[in-house]
Amino acid sequence: MTGRAVLFILLGYLSGGVMYAYHIPRLLTGGDVREQGADHNPGAANAFRLCGPTVGVLCALLDVLKATLPVYAAAVYGGLRGLPLAAAALAPVLGHAYPVTLRFRGGKAIASAFGALLGLWPVTHAVLLLAAIVLILLPLVHDHALLMLSSLCVFTALTLLGPARELRLVAVGLLAVVGGRHLREARGALEDIRARRQERQERRGAA
Repeated sequence: MTGRAVLFILLGYLSGGVMYAYHIPRLLTGGDVREQGADHNPGAANAFRLCGPTVGVLCALLDVLKATLPVYAAAVYGGLRGLPLAAAALAPVLGHAYPVTLRFRGGKAIASAFGALLGLWPVTHAVLLLAAIVLILLPLVHDHALLMLSSLCVFTALTLLGPARELRLVAVGLLAVVGGRHLREARGALEDIRARRQERQERRGAA
């Protein structure tokens, strides 16, 4: 891997590690967004709860852009392709999920993963189709994290069938990072489903 590739990967990680949803609300209110939700997540959703929709949307947009811009720069100005481009695309997502400034306890990386995919549009315009689908469905789906995660799964499935090796690496890597950050929520959802199923069975048995 060349020095140029290492530079873009490092810049991507550092960009992703800037936790706007943590720092902006702290500057405005002195509060800690991690105390706003049971997940203790320094993300835009908790910034929304602490500071309202304007700050929440701003933080979400910055979380997208902090991944989009370095990935776009790596592809266009750095000329990276293949494995180096895949590493550069994953870097800001890893920076958000495991930031040095917060002792590697970062966010769930949904917005950053979406931003990294958008940064790849010079390589493939397919990500623009994914972006359009997400933006159209965003007002209709209550659980935005579920929508983003589902979209990422669809993107992964599609790219695994495509010819671009770097996209396959990016898709699998993003799914691993984001999926890992949502593992606790997935387990909780499964437990809720099992509890409801058991409750229905008990009601039928009592009837």
